[in-house]
Amino acid sequence: MKTSRFFAFYLAFLGDFVLGVEFVALPIKGYLLGANSFEIGLLGGASSAIYSFMPLFAGRMGDRAGTKLPVTLFLFAYPVITAVYSASRSLDLLIAARVLEGLEWPFYWPSLESTVAISGGRKGLKYYNLSWGIGALTGPFAGGALVYALGASRTFAFITILTLASAILSIFSFEGRRESKKTEQKEKVEVELIYLAAAFGYGFAGTGFLSYFPVTAYRLNVSSVYVGTYEALMGLLRLVAMVGAGMMLGKLASKTTKLLPLGVLAAFLAPLGLLCGSGFWAISPALLGLFLGLTYAMSIHGVLESEGSRGTKAGIFESAIGAGSFVGPLIMGLFASYLLRSVYSAYVAMALSGLVIAAMSLLASKVKLSI
Repeated sequence: MKTSRFFAFYLAFLGDFVLGVEFVALPIKGYLLGANSFEIGLLGGASSAIYSFMPLFAGRMGDRAGTKLPVTLFLFAYPVITAVYSASRSLDLLIAARVLEGLEWPFYWPSLESTVAISGGRKGLKYYNLSWGIGALTGPFAGGALVYALGASRTFAFITILTLASAILSIFSFEGRRESKKTEQKEKVEVELIYLAAAFGYGFAGTGFLSYFPVTAYRLNVSSVYVGTYEALMGLLRLVAMVGAGMMLGKLASKTTKLLPLGVLAAFLAPLGLLCGSGFWAISPALLGLFLGLTYAMSIHGVLESEGSRGTKAGIFESAIGAGSFVGPLIMGLFASYLLRSVYSAYVAMALSGLVIAAMSLLASKVKLSI
């Protein structure tokens, strides 16, 4: 049982590690294949079109059949997509593969979150956040170094081999979990809407920034090594924020609904520092990571703290992140391509959107969603 739980933490690390590598390599490969600003946004958000609703169904599957099957399916399917990324010489094929990738991640994150919440409770979620936070810290740095040394295509070949090896190990090392019948059969699943609004903002700001930052740097002749380093710094501050928030959640529980809208707004405004010059290229991603970490830790704790149907709740939570991850890059791309044609215009669109989403979070502070 302990081995399975530790392997779940490894899988949480692996998930954000490969995403960190992908978010450096994929925009650069798309740009080299001739993608414009809107197409970069489409490439960044394409997988989230499906991810915005699939986690709910995948989460229910984990509640009913156990979490081992969905996680194993993902680990064997994802290397197929990264192999396509590696071999592709067409932007259209790259975008199509990105859409199909959105079918795979919904089986992964809700099942892992449910597994850890069932077997480890609040303490388990703290280590889970730490694990994927380390992945988010090291992935971009590794991605930048790999793209610099090997190029984008060979970087995806590396991800393919790593994930396939982990898939084989998961057959023997990951047991999965299932809700007890006592907690599984609740008639309604209720989630406070403020946590879903914050999750939407988390997806919007995180995916939007990571979709455009590598291309912004590439256009300004900034090395991919620096891009990876800055994104790793973002991951470090996100990790510190998540761990710190996890330690303080008991004391801050009564203030969460007041702090969340502020955290969301601060995350959206942080990238505006890029407009102030190269001196802010490390500061802006770091501040973004800090506020994203606080937002994520408070919102996932609010969603998964109570017992019952945790796979479904995790699915709803991940769907909200997916919706934000889809809408964010597209809005930023439309703004950059057609309204304000500047290398920094996407971040202006991001800041304006943040004002709206923070207001949505504030208005949703006492509303519950029932399914």
